[in-house]
Amino acid sequence: MAAQRSHSATGNPRGRPLAASKVAAIVGSSTQGEQKQAPIAPSHFDADSLAMWEQTWNGASHLTQSRDLLSVTLLCETFSEREYLRRRIATGDTPRFYRLQNGAMATHPIVAQLKDSEMRLQTLISNLALDPMSAARLGTEDALSATIRSEFDRKSKADAERKAARRRVHSGDTDGDE
Repeated sequence: MAAQRSHSATGNPRGRPLAASKVAAIVGSSTQGEQKQAPIAPSHFDADSLAMWEQTWNGASHLTQSRDLLSVTLLCETFSEREYLRRRIATGDTPRFYRLQNGAMATHPIVAQLKDSEMRLQTLISNLALDPMSAARLGTEDALSATIRSEFDRKSKADAERKAARRRVHSGDTDGDE
C-alpha cells in the first residue's frame, strides 16, 4: 500500500516509466532555442537576490526564461526578504519575543513575517522543481542530482550487504542442522 501511495503521489499510479515524449511535454523542451545562460538580473536586486538568481539559473537546466522568469524573480526577492528578516533577529536588532503591557510574553511580528516568507520560499522552490521531491515528481533531468544518486547508491549497498548477511546466516543454519 505504501508503494502505491508513493507512486500515485508522483502522478504515476502503476510506477511504470513514463514515455520520453510525456516527460518532455510535462517539463518543457529545453531545446526550443532559448539561451542556456542566466538572463540579466533586475536592477533592484541586492546581493542576496543576485546570488540566488545566479544559483537558480545556473543550477536548474529545466528552467526557461519565457516560462519561469517571473517565478525566479519572486523566488529571489522572497529569499532576500527572508535573509533580511533573519539578520534582524540574529543581530539582536529585533528580539524574537517581547513583553506586553500586561506582562505576558508575545512573539514579535517580524517572526511571523519570517515564517511567511519561508513558506512562500518553499512554495516557489517546489513550483520551480528546485527541490528533489518536486523535481522527481515532474520528471526533470535534475531529479537525480549527485546527492540523490549518492544516497541511492548508499542505500542500495546497505540493502545488498543485508541480503548477503541473511544468506550467510541461512547457509550457516543449514550447515549446522545437518
